[in-house]
Amino acid sequence: MLSNPTTMLLLGRDHENTDRRVSLNHSDSIMVLRTDPSRHRLVYLSIPRDLRVPIPGHGEDRINSAYQLGGAALTVRTIQNLTGLQINHVMIVDFRSFKTLIDNIGGVDVNVPAPILSNKFDCPYK
Repeated sequence: MLSNPTTMLLLGRDHENTDRRVSLNHSDSIMVLRTDPSRHRLVYLSIPRDLRVPIPGHGEDRINSAYQLGGAALTVRTIQNLTGLQINHVMIVDFRSFKTLIDNIGGVDVNVPAPILSNKFDCPYK
């Protein structure tokens, strides 16, 4: 994979293992990543999740519905039909695995040079 050109589909899922979201399983972030090591190139295409496209066997719908309707396989077919690109690999990341990924690379430091002032509000994540 690191020595030959390859095209990857990166899917960020919005699904969490909670009762209130069990029926939701969309791909919230959709990116196509193309690597070409011989030319030292890496290019990506971000696809808007609400883009309406034909989903094979399901008619026209938002592109992020393809994952809910048929998983990664249907999403790959939908993206290939849309772009004409052959997808070689798929990477799926959800909230939990994204947190683990960030932790495994040492976290992300955020420099906040001044206090953040805001009004009090009801935070749903207390």
